[in-house]
Amino acid sequence: NWHTTTKEECCNGVDRVEAISVDEFCEREGVKPDVIKMDIEGFERFVIFGAKKTLRSIRYLFFELHSSLLDLSETNKILDLIEESGLKVKNIIRYDRPGLWKEEDVGVVDRIRLGDYGVYEIIYARE
Repeated sequence: NWHTTTKEECCNGVDRVEAISVDEFCEREGVKPDVIKMDIEGFERFVIFGAKKTLRSIRYLFFELHSSLLDLSETNKILDLIEESGLKVKNIIRYDRPGLWKEEDVGVVDRIRLGDYGVYEIIYARE
């Protein structure tokens, strides 16, 4: 149903939820994950920037990128941060609409960096 955190419309009420960064959570709880999987409908951009330290130690990242909800510089900042952590793209799946997907060549990341908009499940791994 493609819910997203960036939609303008709202509900009748507002629920406030305390949130902390992935790095803060891992440090506070003594957690050292091997894998992070995110499918949080556009909110990934906020989580990624709060996981800089954790990204440097995980083995796998399953990350859904909604490049159509981001401006190009923000997309590139996210991809840069992930790449700087030492993770490498292993697989990409593009979703055109619910139920319709296509496996892409990992080189599609270069097109995303140039403005190819869409929804991508990008699988990263540490070598």
